[in-house]
Amino acid sequence: MDRQKKRKDAGEEEQTVVRSAVSIKPPKLPDASDQEPLPSAIRRAKEEEDVRGRLFLGDELENTALVGADFYGCTFSECRLSGWQLEEVHFSDCLFQGCDLSGLRLEGGGFHRVEFRGCRLMGVSFSGTLFDNVFLSNCSASYGNFAECRFRSCLLQGSDFSEGSFGGSQFQKSAVEECRFRLTEFFHAGIEGLDFSSSSLEGAVFAIPDVKGITVSAEQAVELSKLLGLRVK
Repeated sequence: MDRQKKRKDAGEEEQTVVRSAVSIKPPKLPDASDQEPLPSAIRRAKEEEDVRGRLFLGDELENTALVGADFYGCTFSECRLSGWQLEEVHFSDCLFQGCDLSGLRLEGGGFHRVEFRGCRLMGVSFSGTLFDNVFLSNCSASYGNFAECRFRSCLLQGSDFSEGSFGGSQFQKSAVEECRFRLTEFFHAGIEGLDFSSSSLEGAVFAIPDVKGITVSAEQAVELSKLLGLRVK
């Protein structure tokens, strides 16, 4: 089964939604989704069958391991998926709404046209993950590992990333709004052009070159001046 070929949406026109200053392609969800118990879908995914156009409602399935699976056009609503171990798993045109994904670990996979709304993402490990046209809103993602990730046309909005890491991550055509980055680490992150003025950067950790080209509030500028060894009166 040629998964790479099926990931292409050849010839399809994609709608673009402008959120803030970011243009994001929203998930292309089916008009009607067939509800299926999540354990059944996982069994099929382990047999290398793609999971398409399914609604998972209120399912609880913790500490699941899955390798090389693809989910297309699926909605996860009020599901508990904590502790999942995923490798080379891809989610395209999916919606996660009110889900608990705490402790989920994803290696070598990615999210393409995906929305996370009101989800619990505490302690997730998404290191090296691709986020492409992703909208993450009102989520709790403290202690999350987002190091070495690639964010392309993404918006992080109203979410808490306290005490997490974005070290080495790259942001392209992306934005952050009203987020909390308390004690969050940004060493060697490509954040030039991001506007942090509406977000909290209390105790956030940067290297001096990291802050070049970012936008901050006057209060944040005083705090960041300490990186340069300046004393502001």
